[in-house]
Parts: sequence; C-alpha cells; structure tokens
Amino acid sequence: MEKNIEMFRIITLIILISFNFSCKNNKNTDYSKESITIIKDNEEKTSQAKSTINPYFGLSKFDLLTKLEKDIDNKKTSYNFYRALDSINDFVDGADSEYYIEIYAKALINDCAKLKKYLEKENIDIDINTISFFTKSESYSKNISKSIKKCGIQKGENKIIQDTDGFVNLREGPNSNFDIIKKINNGEMVQCIFRNNNKWKIVITSDNLIGYIHSSRLKPIK
Repeated sequence: MEKNIEMFRIITLIILISFNFSCKNNKNTDYSKESITIIKDNEEKTSQAKSTINPYFGLSKFDLLTKLEKDIDNKKTSYNFYRALDSINDFVDGADSEYYIEIYAKALINDCAKLKKYLEKENIDIDINTISFFTKSESYSKNISKSIKKCGIQKGENKIIQDTDGFVNLREGPNSNFDIIKKINNGEMVQCIFRNNNKWKIVITSDNLIGYIHSSRLKPIK
C-alpha cells in the first residue's frame, strides 16, 4: 500500500512538472510573438524617423529625382539634398541621367554656395559629366561659368594660351574629334576648373565659355 502511495506521488509530481514546463513554453511563445510585433513596430518607427531626418531616404530613383528637382526649384536645399544628389549619380542612365544633369546644373547656377560647402566638406569635385554636357549649350555654359567664378567653387589655376599656330581650339570634349566651340589666341588667360593631371583640361574662358583644351597648350602665368 505504501509503495502504491509513493508511486502515486511520483506520477503526480511528474505531471505537475510537465504541466509547468508546458505553461512556460506557451508563455515564451506568446512573448516571442509579442517581441516580433514590437520589433516590426520599431523598424517602422525607425524608417519613419529616418524619413523625417532625411526626407530623401527610401525613395525610388524617379521619385528621388522628382523631389530633388522640386527642392532646388523651391530653394529648399540642405546637406542631405546634396548627399542624395551625389549618391544617385552612379545609378542613373538614359533619360534619368539627363534629368540628374539638369538638376545638378540648376544647383550650380542657383545654389552654388551650398554646393561648394558640400563639396569642400566631402572633399570631392564638381560632377564632370554635368560640366561636359553643357559645353554644347552656350547659354548654360555661360551661366554655369559665371556662377563658378562668383562663388569661387572648384577654383583651379589660371593659365595662358600658347601654341605655335598662334591660337588653340576650345572643344566640346576631351579629344580633337569633338566640335570646336571657338578659337582662343595666344596670350589669352583661361581658368582651369579641375585640378587634375589629365591631358585635356576643362577651362573657363574670359567670355565665360566652358570647354576642353589640351594641357600642352596651357602655360603657367609668370
């Protein structure tokens, strides 16, 4: 009889332990579901917070370009604006690439001081593709060059033209196959925009045209 009672106690104890363990597991499962909900809520809040801090966060390529254009037109630029403009450069092509270049040109012409501040802080150059694109447009070329001169952005060395022919050709691109914008006579001064060692330099002329001249035709001012 005593053995039966002892056996009953052991079985009861086992049942109680199993029940307690099962309850804990159920509690942990519920807690895990609650945790997942909290994590998702926090992720959404984090995303919303990033969007509030940086309004360009999470936008598609086209939506980002659209917002950038709207902000430059409304003069609502900031460090985040230029960081977004700079970061999208490597991801645009075709029509989007031209859209990007137009926005960048507007920044150069209408918001040069802030663009300069961003470039200097990040220690990077003006986008060369934008400059090159508008060598074919005299009106844009002049507006960009005037803005560059006015705010002192990307200021390179001043050089003197010197060639055995008595002049050099200012071209639309970095080789002799590109169309000639104008001829520049010996002794005239031009301002180099990019401080690089390329054979062809992008320069601004005295009458505010932008184009390419071979570096061998550019001499230091004595």
